[in-house]
Amino acid sequence: MKDLFSLPEYAQQDQLLDIAPVRATITSNVANPIARVIVDVPHAHMGSLFDYEVPEKFADVPVGARVMVDLGSQRVQGFIAERVKSTQFHATLRPIARVVSALPVLDEHIYRLAHVIARRQSSTVASSLRLAIPQRHARAEEEFLDSVVAGSSQIAPVDVSNWEPYSGGTQLVEQLGSGNNPRSLVQVRSVDSVLSLAIDLIHATIHSGRSVILCVPTARQAQQFSAAITKRLGLHVATMISENAPDVRYKQFLEVKSGRTKIIVGTRNAAWAPAQKLGLLLLIDDHHKAFIEPHNPYIHTRDLLLERSNVQDCGFVCLNYGPSVELAYQTQNTMSAVLPAHRRDRHGVPQVLTAASLAYEGETWSRMPSAVFTVIRSGLERGDVLVVVPRTGYIPVVACARCREIATCPLCDGRIGLLGPDKDPQCSRCGSVIHDFTCRHCHGHKLKPVRIGSHRTAQEIGRAFRDVPIHIVGTRNELAPSSQDNGIVIATPGQIPHRAKRFAAAVILDAGYLLRSENLDTDVFFLRSLAHICVTVSAQSQGGQVLVVGDIPASLTLVLKHWDMYGWSCKALAERQELGLPPHYVWRKISGSMNSLRHYLAVLQSLVRQANLKTVNNSTVSLLSAGVSELIPGMRVIGPLHHGEHNDQDHHMFLSFPQSQRTEITDLISRAQHIFSVQRMGKLTITMDTTI
Repeated sequence: MKDLFSLPEYAQQDQLLDIAPVRATITSNVANPIARVIVDVPHAHMGSLFDYEVPEKFADVPVGARVMVDLGSQRVQGFIAERVKSTQFHATLRPIARVVSALPVLDEHIYRLAHVIARRQSSTVASSLRLAIPQRHARAEEEFLDSVVAGSSQIAPVDVSNWEPYSGGTQLVEQLGSGNNPRSLVQVRSVDSVLSLAIDLIHATIHSGRSVILCVPTARQAQQFSAAITKRLGLHVATMISENAPDVRYKQFLEVKSGRTKIIVGTRNAAWAPAQKLGLLLLIDDHHKAFIEPHNPYIHTRDLLLERSNVQDCGFVCLNYGPSVELAYQTQNTMSAVLPAHRRDRHGVPQVLTAASLAYEGETWSRMPSAVFTVIRSGLERGDVLVVVPRTGYIPVVACARCREIATCPLCDGRIGLLGPDKDPQCSRCGSVIHDFTCRHCHGHKLKPVRIGSHRTAQEIGRAFRDVPIHIVGTRNELAPSSQDNGIVIATPGQIPHRAKRFAAAVILDAGYLLRSENLDTDVFFLRSLAHICVTVSAQSQGGQVLVVGDIPASLTLVLKHWDMYGWSCKALAERQELGLPPHYVWRKISGSMNSLRHYLAVLQSLVRQANLKTVNNSTVSLLSAGVSELIPGMRVIGPLHHGEHNDQDHHMFLSFPQSQRTEITDLISRAQHIFSVQRMGKLTITMDTTI
């Protein structure tokens, strides 16, 4: 291996490339004969525009059209971003090979947004456009061009009575109705419907003559919201979900871009919809994991919508039952908080009880203390009762009865569980049936349950309530009980059924498992999960009760009792600032081989010196030592850490720096990535604002 300090000074080499070439005008019979094309390629150093000559047969091709061009030895797809008269490229320009469609699909605002996201996420414009613009469908395009534009109907002013219990609520609706662009976090009361509040905001925005984009976590919610909006407002809604066929997806895209459709409802990709005269970006439940984009540019839908509200100067509103530390941070800068006027309203929140102190009954730990049966029995007198467990199945996780280590498969090391009362243990990964279990730690042969699933819970509760109908909610059975008698519904936190009538009571079993995670947002997800359970239960004034069973900190149960999600978020925000954690600090994760990390840090160090920033005297060796070190004051290098079983792409490290330095440091990070890609030094996976 070469010495670390023999790596070339990349910044000094790049100084030769900073000399801007002289522009030259091309003589042609075509007006603006040079098309500047953004090509759809995955390489970080190919994110700039490439100049191509416009042949006379394509003289009328507009800006925004989809074209095919020759790049090196391959033919790639791209979009015309500009048409100009001069170029800085002095060799003979290649002509545009083919115009896929003369219909302009690259929206001006989306193109600007893609540039902003590329800079923010150290990504490329093409990566964002790949999410924003669907593949062309010829038949759908022909149907769109042949369709007739329907006339728009007048929308009456919105009724603001639903917003009177909120401080600043009526002002928020009135601002949208008058054409203003408020940016707010709305902490929804448990007694109110997010759907009803969202429709009020959409109603006000449409009344002002502008369009709305509503992003919800799941396709099922998108369909429900679309149907409700159409029924109440009588307007056409574009439902943008991944389940749509390619022709439907492309036709919806064209209708939205043309301005024919003003209401867009969908999952995270709907945030890229090219809505015209955009007035409001609406987000529901921002901490749902479905909003995390798994592909480059790896941006959270919340951050994407916030950036878009700045690019297009439009409103942004997020409706949440649970807490959001990230949006609490925004309320200290550019957003306002719309909160319930009465924080401790007995008419809005069910009575929250805990059973941790009652759990010791005979055995060391009783999963179902007597309080569970008391609450269920009392609730059945008033209506249906909800029982929530962390996992589906029978007994999904078991452990050795002697040493209590989690039982794993001897073949693939997957976790062992029980699928039914009369079945042998089975591996959850490879499916192998374990007839004779032997613990690899203590060589014991007996198993004990660690996590109890919904089916085993139903079996246990059924013994105490023999004449009560019990319904297990699964992915294919999401409806509540169909019988006339009051029953018990058993579900997991993500599969709680939607019902017109609220539950009389709810019991949350094994709640401590919802807190067993090393993720920074574990408490956030816990409170969010319990908040979504509480909104399905009747208010305390109507006898509604929620019993939480498990080892839960009292501070978290108090948040539920008082429904003070925003206050808790502000406290968590202050703690994270002291510890240097998001959202006050930006965390960037870099994954790859040790050699790739070494080269990347060497390039970054060189760029830091070129920018004349104050540096810390650390060698690349010390920066790549386990622990925490500084590259420049305020910018920490954390790790690297070996992760996985392979020796190639199995290391990752973090770069952490304050939000106040985000623009400057992100620019250096992006330039280092560009040089790393040009020099073909290896393979890296880089994500910004990573979950830690």
